[in-house]
Amino acid sequence: LESIGKKPVVLTKEIDGFIAARLQAALYRECLHLVESGVADCEAIDGAVYNGFGRRLNQIGPFLQADFAGVDLVQRTHAAFFPQLGAYQRDVRADKLVA
Repeated sequence: LESIGKKPVVLTKEIDGFIAARLQAALYRECLHLVESGVADCEAIDGAVYNGFGRRLNQIGPFLQADFAGVDLVQRTHAAFFPQLGAYQRDVRADKLVA
């Protein structure tokens, strides 16, 4: 992996899927929630990810970013957002598109 610019991650516990794939799924689930709730359309959400934090997260991870932003600020922000996050168990958008 390192010969192609990738670094392996050592897990301390076995899980289904890869860490990166699971993180992408969590992000996608919240994007889906925003679309299904009528907050924004797919194009706007793609733009927010690409232009908002997309260029930042390939340089530092979310925990390091939280440290830089200030854990107290992150704590207050997450306390407000977490109860509002989507909890979909299925990809309803894909279900509609595949049906």
